[in-house]
Amino acid sequence: MLTGVCGGVARYLNADPTAVRVGFVLLAVLTGGLALLAYPLMWVVMPEEPALPPVPAPPAAPPAQV
Repeated sequence: MLTGVCGGVARYLNADPTAVRVGFVLLAVLTGGLALLAYPLMWVVMPEEPALPPVPAPPAAPPAQV
């Protein structure tokens, strides 16, 4: 949640971000912490998500005719 690596991987894989985070923790435990070395590398290598363009305001309604 700090750098968005697991969230980005989850979006790429079309998976639940929580499941990817839990999977990463399990992988880190099973590899004796070796997977933790990959996290900063992915943080540096992964491209940032482009910013969304601003959403224009809806047009104003015409004044009511009386």
